[in-house]
Amino acid sequence: MSTPEPENMTFKPVFLINLIVYNHVKPSAKKKKSEEKVNKLKEANLVIAPTAEGYINFLQAVLATHGKTEYKVTLKKPYSFKYVDPVTKPQKDAIDVDNVADFNAMAEKIIEEQPVKVRLFVVVNNENTSWSWVGIH
Repeated sequence: MSTPEPENMTFKPVFLINLIVYNHVKPSAKKKKSEEKVNKLKEANLVIAPTAEGYINFLQAVLATHGKTEYKVTLKKPYSFKYVDPVTKPQKDAIDVDNVADFNAMAEKIIEEQPVKVRLFVVVNNENTSWSWVGIH
């Protein structure tokens, strides 16, 4: 039987999730570009908890928000993202979240400050069927 988490250790703000996907495009005579950038923005109310389980659940929920439920996320195979709090800050001020420790620090900050909205940036390099997560440049 699992112990319930204290009420103050979770929070459910609105996340503005910006998923940027780079799709591989075969170059043609007119187009020299080999990648196409697709930028999708969705809003979602996601629960955030500073635990390893909360980290994985959060990563899966971010993908589910964009309909990408076929991709599996584990502690050994997470993906990186960036976040901006408050949302009025520019993207260049975004903070990297690469692992559980980074996520826990982000979660604790969000729970403490309780912002209305938080913006996330996830960049994906999509070549055929294999996804490789890349950072924001």
